[in-house]
Amino acid sequence: MYDVLTKFIEICNHKQEQAKVEKYEEVKSHLKKALNTSGWDGRWFKRAYTDNRRTIRKY
Repeated sequence: MYDVLTKFIEICNHKQEQAKVEKYEEVKSHLKKALNTSGWDGRWFKRAYTDNRRTIRKY
């Protein structure tokens, strides 16, 4: 999602849609904070959860 937002912001910039750029920059900022706090376990980023709530991490 973070990568998609980055690319979408580039498109909005190209189309000179400043209101959308500002909106999605803010969304991207909140997502980054969430990823770096809740998505990081101290060693790996959490990728997903299994049915029994085990974390799948990116190695």
